[in-house]
Amino acid sequence: MNRPAWFYRHPLSSRLLALPLFGALGWLLASIPSRYVAAFVLMPLLFGIALVWIRQSTQSTERRWIFNICLLALGIRIALSFSLEFLWSSFEGTSDGAAYGPHAAALAETWHRAGWVTYADVVAVPVGAPGYVYFSALIFWFLGYNTLYIKLINGLLAALTVMYTYKLGKHFFDERVGRLSALIAAFMPSIMLWTSQNLKDSMVVFLSMWALWLSAQGLGRGLLNLVTLGAVIAALATVRVETAIGL
Repeated sequence: MNRPAWFYRHPLSSRLLALPLFGALGWLLASIPSRYVAAFVLMPLLFGIALVWIRQSTQSTERRWIFNICLLALGIRIALSFSLEFLWSSFEGTSDGAAYGPHAAALAETWHRAGWVTYADVVAVPVGAPGYVYFSALIFWFLGYNTLYIKLINGLLAALTVMYTYKLGKHFFDERVGRLSALIAAFMPSIMLWTSQNLKDSMVVFLSMWALWLSAQGLGRGLLNLVTLGAVIAALATVRVETAIGL
């Protein structure tokens, strides 16, 4: 590596000048809340799950475009989750999902102290999405209480929803309709906002579109496809029963 002549003429001064820069960088890293760092560590796992799921669910001819659009959708939602957490931390408390985090945290804490208990044993007035709360509580029980975990996982579910939206549009119409539908599901502003929060929306649309795709395959895929469809709709019923009944 060729260094400039001044590096050799003034090695001590150049190192002294670098000290404040390293100090500022260290201060910046130390000032980042630990929950941000913990959530950041989860991101490679989410991208890995997305890559494997898409690879197993798509044909080679369509895979590249779906990879690009889904990973971009996931990246945008991750950025939104961190940005809103940093710039408007009270935003979560203004939505109808304000109870999800505290209820799931209370349930996870009780599991740690006393073993298995039900949602109703811990919370006097449960919200109408027990499946979402149990799922969140399981994440908190395993990783610790941090609503950013759930927000990032919701971003992953939204990205996989984009894939199923594309596949349904292409299946019933053509490639152009599939791509347009996927772009809307990926980048409509309101969808991006709500699927990057600690809300049940991501899980509802993901399970719905997955169920619709399984239904579109009919019985040609065998009995396993039918069993999977039943399991997906049953899971959806624990999050939003009205949507499950409609499906």
